[in-house]
Amino acid sequence: ADIEPIFVKLEGKENEKLFEEIIEEEKEYLKEEYYLSDKEVEEIFDNYYLGYRDRGIVGRIYEDVEELGQEEAETYIENLSNFSKYFDYEAFGQDLVSGDNYLELSSGRCVHLCY
Repeated sequence: ADIEPIFVKLEGKENEKLFEEIIEEEKEYLKEEYYLSDKEVEEIFDNYYLGYRDRGIVGRIYEDVEELGQEEAETYIENLSNFSKYFDYEAFGQDLVSGDNYLELSSGRCVHLCY
C-alpha cells in the first residue's frame, strides 16, 4: 500500500492548523490546571526539546527550587525528616534544574518535564 498520500496530508496546511489549535488548547489546560501565566507556559513549551508538545510534558510544578529540592529529596531518602535541618534543599533543587528533567522558570517556579 502506498502511504505517501498519508504523509502529504499530515504535512499539509490543514493538519498544521489543527495541531496549532490543539497546542493552544493544551496551553490553556496547563494554565488552568497549574495556575500558570501565559509567559510561564510559553517558557515551558519553548524549552521542551522534543517535537511533540501537549499537557503531558508537565509532570509537576514546584513553587521554587527549595520546594523542588525538598519534595524530590523526600521521595528518595527515607526518614529525611530526622536530617532535614542538615539538608540544603535549595542547593539540591538548583542541582536538579541544571539537568534536563527540570526547568526553573523566570518566575522562580520549577517544572518537572516528562520526556
